[in-house]
Amino acid sequence: MAQRVKLVPTIGAEIPNLDFTVLLGNNTAESATITDQDIGKAVKIVGDSRVAFCAADDAIQGQLISVEPNQTSGGYKVGTVRAVNSPLFDAVLTGATSVIIGDEVVADAQAAIGTPNGTPPYHVRMRVKKAASANGLRLKVVAFQSGNGATGSVLTLSKIFD
Repeated sequence: MAQRVKLVPTIGAEIPNLDFTVLLGNNTAESATITDQDIGKAVKIVGDSRVAFCAADDAIQGQLISVEPNQTSGGYKVGTVRAVNSPLFDAVLTGATSVIIGDEVVADAQAAIGTPNGTPPYHVRMRVKKAASANGLRLKVVAFQSGNGATGSVLTLSKIFD
């Protein structure tokens, strides 16, 4: 029987984020296609210690920050995800509706598996769009890194700031 990978925080004084080791993909066939080109994409929890990439309108539960190319468990690739309770995330607004500081966002469609979300050096950002309605539980826009909140703006997101 294959050993299971459990979510384990790797918190230390030098690591200000909540990073977890997880299994990647909706199934083993999809998992086999995930590469380091997928780093930065928004993810959601889909099973026991397993995440998959967000589809449009999904609540973002984390961001893929590493893929272990030669590490598997039960047929799934292993990677590291930064949880949404971490301080800050980078994202690019790809939805058509503009945002202002304090707006909640959800995932927009991420690039196809094996394809980066953008061009270097900005390929490691999540693709997001404004949430249709606020519920107080999603990531919020806390700053504009570039742009004014229109499509293509680079955003700083957080769940812990109002």
